[in-house]
Amino acid sequence: MSPAVAELPLVRRMSYVCVKSALVLLLLVTSAWNALCDEPSYQTEITAIRNRYLALGNRKALGSSLSAAEEKERQCLLGQLIDQDPLYALTREIVHEAQALQLGSGKPEEDAMAKKLFEFTQITTQFEFLATTLPEAQSFSLVLRRFVAHRDLDGARAWAKAHETPNQTLQPTAGRSDD
Repeated sequence: MSPAVAELPLVRRMSYVCVKSALVLLLLVTSAWNALCDEPSYQTEITAIRNRYLALGNRKALGSSLSAAEEKERQCLLGQLIDQDPLYALTREIVHEAQALQLGSGKPEEDAMAKKLFEFTQITTQFEFLATTLPEAQSFSLVLRRFVAHRDLDGARAWAKAHETPNQTLQPTAGRSDD
């Protein structure tokens, strides 16, 4: 730009406005980026809740008594898991149903159904660790719940195989305290 043009009031004013607008835009983008980076992911939050719940449950199962505050915390954490992790809630329902069948009459068909239900929990647990958002967890839970309702283990396995990621491994269900 020539010095004569730069001295015109309109050009000087436009340059100031452009720089100011660019700085404001840069600040907005930076603030939004920082806000997104600081917010913990769904899986991070659920994992922290699950780990604390399991730690308290394991202490209780090993015979240590929990203080009233810890027992209250454990119950609150269970409520959070049931509300915020539909796959955990589904797995818990399946485990309880399978355990009830095992305690039933002892008929071979009830034992076979209990075994089949425990196999469903391997699939639902796998997706507990795969879901990255609550809507995704709700979607997985809805589909898997239908397979469980129809006792379609082969269909659930095929669906799970079609939705697994290359690095996905089956997560163990051991160590769970569901009382």
